Amino acid sequence: MLPPVPASPTAPATDAASSAAPTTDEDSLTLPDHWSAHLDARPGGRLSLERVLQIFEDPYAGSSSDFAQAFRDRLDIPYTLVAAGGAGALPGLEDMAPIASWVDPGEQRAVAEAMSVIPTDAAFEALLLRATQSLEAGGAWGDQAARNERYFGEALREAMARFPRRAVRLLAPRAVGRTIAADRFRSILEPHVRRRRDAARDVAPMLDAEPRALVYGLLEAAEVAVAAPEALPGALRDPWGKKKPPKMPAFWDAAAMPPPELRGGQGALPFAAVQALGELLSKGKPRAPHPGVAEAKAACTQASIDRFAWSLFEAWMRAGASPKDKWAFLQLGWLGDDEIAHRLVARIKEWPRQGAAKRAELGLDVLAEMDSDVALMLVHQLSQKASSKSLRRNAGKKIATIALERGLGADELADRLVPDFGLDADGSTWLDFGPRRFRVGFDATLQPYVRDEQGARRAGLPKPGKSDDPDLAAAADARFKALKKGVRALASSQLRRLEDAMRRQRRWTLDEHRDLLVRHPLLGHVVRGLIWAAYDDGSMVASFRVAEDGSFAGLDDEPVAFEGDVEIGIAHALELSPEARAIWGERLSDYEQLAPFSQLARETFVATPARPRSAMIADVTSADVEAVRVVGLESRGWMRGAVGDGGIWDTMMLGAVSLRLDPGVGVYGIAEAPPQQIEVQLWEGDLDGLSAVTFSELMRDLQSLRG
Repeated sequence: MLPPVPASPTAPATDAASSAAPTTDEDSLTLPDHWSAHLDARPGGRLSLERVLQIFEDPYAGSSSDFAQAFRDRLDIPYTLVAAGGAGALPGLEDMAPIASWVDPGEQRAVAEAMSVIPTDAAFEALLLRATQSLEAGGAWGDQAARNERYFGEALREAMARFPRRAVRLLAPRAVGRTIAADRFRSILEPHVRRRRDAARDVAPMLDAEPRALVYGLLEAAEVAVAAPEALPGALRDPWGKKKPPKMPAFWDAAAMPPPELRGGQGALPFAAVQALGELLSKGKPRAPHPGVAEAKAACTQASIDRFAWSLFEAWMRAGASPKDKWAFLQLGWLGDDEIAHRLVARIKEWPRQGAAKRAELGLDVLAEMDSDVALMLVHQLSQKASSKSLRRNAGKKIATIALERGLGADELADRLVPDFGLDADGSTWLDFGPRRFRVGFDATLQPYVRDEQGARRAGLPKPGKSDDPDLAAAADARFKALKKGVRALASSQLRRLEDAMRRQRRWTLDEHRDLLVRHPLLGHVVRGLIWAAYDDGSMVASFRVAEDGSFAGLDDEPVAFEGDVEIGIAHALELSPEARAIWGERLSDYEQLAPFSQLARETFVATPARPRSAMIADVTSADVEAVRVVGLESRGWMRGAVGDGGIWDTMMLGAVSLRLDPGVGVYGIAEAPPQQIEVQLWEGDLDGLSAVTFSELMRDLQSLRG
């Protein structure tokens, strides 16, 4: 790297991007006073540009004592470059902190601080990119990118305060859209607009249409009417009395938080009440929030509470997510609802690969603290299919703990964690546009559909017309989107769970089957697309389907009823004769019921004296299998075994059966792994000890490896 061309540190500094913008007081370079004092206090005086060049050309030349001096000098290089070269220092600073590469924390802090004072768009964007580099970096660098963001995030806040108009102008275009990146940039922009409304108003007219609309929308949201003092909940009026309020961390800024709004259109919390709410939250502990938090939440609309809670969480994250201030994370569990749960799970999935496994584990605690079945459902999903093994394990422990506290087994708890999404008893709901209404329902695969009041089926919810009530239509549209999102997240896991129940021959009592499945507003749709069976002492006594009204109908389509201690399960194709399968297929077709997964037409495998089970297994495992196909068994419920020496795992497990892989698969090299030889092993007993259904399902999974 070459040293910058010397320039006056107080001269206006421009670049190609910023030269087109109106000149403001944000275009002058002003060095912090402590820089000069620090550089002048160095033994031997300030670094020369010659010394800077020498360090970059050969930083470790000389004796070991020079290493320490070279390191100390490197920490002063960023300040020296900016003091000597102004905006011309930027290329050198960028070279010192490459995107997604390891950067010493001391150098990172110095480079970030130096970038934050340069008054150009290029410098602000370079700082912004490094403060949010986990959104841009990909592949193996993703982990390191997330770890590097802390000090650049701190410096970004300083730059935004120093150059508020530039911050609005450069952040707004990035905050447009519904991507993860746009959501993250919007979380940076929104509190800045609230804090710097004049700057936002000045910049908004020069933006393109979409970012301009976004900024105006944020400004409009910031201008809500303030509630009268007498309308405030008691917990927020004077929570400390004569006591000294708690000291708040630097990232807390009540003026930048979107204030929660009181129910009944009484207005938003004033600054003092928002400050009090933050102080109450800061006094909370895991599973023990301050009592005033519940009172404040009950007094405010859930949507506004969600905005406040997520903004506070984002502020904590941008400040480095310090564990000593983890209350700013825990508060999501005390305040948040289903929407917050979904947003949080997306973050939790990212953290293990970013070296933040402890934060992900704490996130599971946050989800468990939510008064929400959806949150518990999401924890259960993480325990089943999270890509991080440690996250799956920790989520499994959390679910087991919750089940123990409730006196339930894991399967029994999973039955009770399926939310109803506020649907009516028949599994549908009305969406009101004012003069028009539309009925939203779901099929057996939990795909949504819409019908108008005449019963005609539509492709989706229509756009509001001129005669529709705009507020009602907007609320209906938001409800429809939330329903689709929530059910979509639920569908795959629930269908897989029920298919797994068939594979494992799980049984329910009559009451459990009725209360948890048949009468469930959502799962009731799935139940009607399946053929069920009643069992007595382990033997099937009858098969049946569930009718629209929840009653049972037998093979002859006549009502059937069961009494006593019979158990209910999902009938496996092996348990039904070919004739029964054919009739049941016609019955479901007659009633326009879709099968949620392969049941009646499921491939089955039965051994014979001429072809015993061992021979069938030998036939299907005789050839090597591509590693990617083996990994595909995870979608069928199989799990990888422990990782051994060299980052190799060589086992897939499901119940009492395991598949031994040779030579094994590298954790980070699945696509490059060699073909695998497969050996079937049992924890106890032999193949002949497996039930007919278990053996058939094992063969079906092994056959899937052949394509």
